[in-house]
Amino acid sequence: MDKGERRLLQVGGVGGMLAGIMLILAYGLLTLGYPPQTCCSEEFFRQALRSTALLVLFNIPIPSAWALSIPLFLALYTSLRKTSVRYTLLGCVSGVIAVSIASINLFASIPLKLALAELYSKTADADKKTVIGVAEAISSSSAASLPLFFLFLIIAFLAIGAAMGRSSTFRKGYGWLSIVLGIILVVFLPLAGLLMFLHLWVPQFFALVIIPPILWLILVGFKIYRLSNVQVGSAGFEPAITSAQGS
Repeated sequence: MDKGERRLLQVGGVGGMLAGIMLILAYGLLTLGYPPQTCCSEEFFRQALRSTALLVLFNIPIPSAWALSIPLFLALYTSLRKTSVRYTLLGCVSGVIAVSIASINLFASIPLKLALAELYSKTADADKKTVIGVAEAISSSSAASLPLFFLFLIIAFLAIGAAMGRSSTFRKGYGWLSIVLGIILVVFLPLAGLLMFLHLWVPQFFALVIIPPILWLILVGFKIYRLSNVQVGSAGFEPAITSAQGS
């Protein structure tokens, strides 16, 4: 492992762990700021438009966290490419596409949402429902990209899990973790999407959809960071590459 690879593993590992922690804090604070029973209702959007702080909280830390996870996928490609290049390439490219969709979608909506919040504060009470309707339309437009985000994320989890299972560096534990989390998303994502479409809010199902990616980012990020401390020729990173080349 040269210095460039070691640095990439360090940046990727730290990025993954920071992304997971930021998502926990952001979604936790959002849950406190938005009572579950008001999600996707008129009251939900009224609260959001009244509070610029909540708008900023949702639209800056969350996409920033997803963007921070991009180096993690690059580091995974570096550490797994000689174990199974096909699965590794598919998984890492899908992961980068998924987090890019999430980041770009949320970042792009920030100026419009802040403008709506300012407009809402200056609008007469009789016209506030019109502004709320625009906010609902923007939210629906943003939510339209969620299926693509989760589709690519599921592909990333399953493909990277398959590559990890063939690597003596990660061993089968991390491989099965990625695969199981991907299956959880496959099972619960359609139901969570239906609940959102019906404007229903069931925190347990939301948790089952958002917790797997967060858990994966933290655990895999920690593992990747530990790999950056492995010396060339010691047990771990190099032997995995050597054994893969010989097979």
